[in-house]
Amino acid sequence: MKRCPTSTGPDRESDDRTEVRRQDAFTTGRARPNGVLFAMRRSLILVVASVSALNLALPDLAIDLLATNSALT
Repeated sequence: MKRCPTSTGPDRESDDRTEVRRQDAFTTGRARPNGVLFAMRRSLILVVASVSALNLALPDLAIDLLATNSALT
């Protein structure tokens, strides 16, 4: 026969401490470090995409500006 955990048992105390830690993390702003990671990854993707687009446009820029490829780099 299984016994249901009581509210005064040692398991309940550890659950209470875990809940307090979660609340502390939320109030200090450390609850979601994944948001910062997501923003950094998105920024890196945007920078790589813009550099790639610029590298693709360099030959056309050289023609329009009457410049050599080495003058643009």
